[in-house]
Amino acid sequence: ILKKAEELKPDILILGMHGRDLVKHTFLGRVSERVLQRIRKPVFIIPLPEEETDITLGEI
Repeated sequence: ILKKAEELKPDILILGMHGRDLVKHTFLGRVSERVLQRIRKPVFIIPLPEEETDITLGEI
């Protein structure tokens, strides 16, 4: 994710998060945490429904 963001230079980065409840858990997944620590762009983390976690870019 970080390499692709460096290559594409987006204005913002949107990550999908699955398997956790953002309200109940204070810690994000390891990937999300690492991206937030290293990227210098705004990041939106969107919770995905548990029943549909295989969402492609074309479906967004």
